[in-house]
Amino acid sequence: MEHNLITVKEIIKKGWQTYLDNFSKFLYPIIISLIPYILIFIVQYFNLPTADFLVIILTALGIVINFWVIIVFIELIDKIYKNQPIENTKIYESAFRKIPSYFIVALLAGLITVIGFILLIIPGIIFAVWYAFAVYINVLEDKNNKGWQALKNSKELVVGRWGKTFWRLVLPASLVYLIATIVIIALIFLITGGQVDLFAYEQNLIYNLITSIFFTILSPLFVTFILLLYHSLKQTKQAQGKETEN
Repeated sequence: MEHNLITVKEIIKKGWQTYLDNFSKFLYPIIISLIPYILIFIVQYFNLPTADFLVIILTALGIVINFWVIIVFIELIDKIYKNQPIENTKIYESAFRKIPSYFIVALLAGLITVIGFILLIIPGIIFAVWYAFAVYINVLEDKNNKGWQALKNSKELVVGRWGKTFWRLVLPASLVYLIATIVIIALIFLITGGQVDLFAYEQNLIYNLITSIFFTILSPLFVTFILLLYHSLKQTKQAQGKETEN
């Protein structure tokens, strides 16, 4: 019996519906995530004393916060997907504890992918798809979810279905990215009265801030897309495994 993966259309439809229905649940992490971006904008726009140092500190803080926020989104959306009760405090605390482990897995996956791109580009694309679910395994699974094992398990989910996985990863995210980019450009056009010059210092700052705000607000949607595919890959693999055993 063939076990079909969730379709691109289903990912977009279910992902968007989940995002809209639960947007209020995402607001607190989104706001927390935006704080460093806004502070960086203020520091640079008003050219505050020791601006460069402050930007470095705020950027580092933003990276840590971003790790925490993504982990929160993964856990939160997973509970929504499974219709489980949501206790925000527990999720926030759990996400904080998982930051070091998440960082290691994300770093390993990122380094391997970058090396692949440096070599011949195509290996980088292959690695990116293989290890796209490593951080989800790290956050959601109780066993074999650390370091290299998370990467190995992610690859095992994809092997034999790389092409199908690739399109299901790329198309939903690309569609949202394209629409968001068009909206951002339109906003910049309106703000500048049609005098767009992103090389101008102030316009560049405004563009960076708007882009950061937009994609931070949309980040739960991107997480939802990948989570839906992750569960579909996992469920179909388990079903195939049971059939093989029988």
